[in-house]
Amino acid sequence: MAYSLDPVRLRKFSDNLVKCSEELGTSTTSLSAEALLCAMGRDGKLLDDNGEYIRDAVVQDLKDVISDPSTLKRAQEMLTKCFDDADQSGSIGRERTIKIAIKCIIPILPLFDKPQ
Repeated sequence: MAYSLDPVRLRKFSDNLVKCSEELGTSTTSLSAEALLCAMGRDGKLLDDNGEYIRDAVVQDLKDVISDPSTLKRAQEMLTKCFDDADQSGSIGRERTIKIAIKCIIPILPLFDKPQ
């Protein structure tokens, strides 16, 4: 499997997190689910028109922000399990999106490469 870190996309996502945090009046050091969802929405590929995650896109796009193959695999496994758990919980819509942001995506963010 080929890994293709996209430094431009990584920088854009990082910048959007900061901008969204500032616009929402939240801390840029302690990420909120709302700021994360704002940044993901600005990405244009990760949330559908209803604001719900596009599961395959989110899992697959980790390759753009994590260069180490073992770290990438671990992050994808964590996220896949989290999506499976969310499916089992029966939550839908924005509630489901926020739960996944808090329980899954925020804990994976430290695995991302640092933008240059």
